[in-house]
Amino acid sequence: EAFNLEIHSVVAANQTELGATFATVDAVFIKGGDQGSYYDLWNDSLLETEILAVAARGGGVGGTSAGSM
Repeated sequence: EAFNLEIHSVVAANQTELGATFATVDAVFIKGGDQGSYYDLWNDSLLETEILAVAARGGGVGGTSAGSM
């Protein structure tokens, strides 16, 4: 099952609900956008931790343009 998750603030990138959201995720695809904005919003956030956890358990993480960085 695929779903979209939009994160537009540091507060949203740190929602405790993200843990449950990512618990069964086996791949993350990040669309292109503003790489600097992604960094500013997600660096050292729970979202970043959850994306790294997907990769650590052998899941795929990729994207296009800024999302691939």
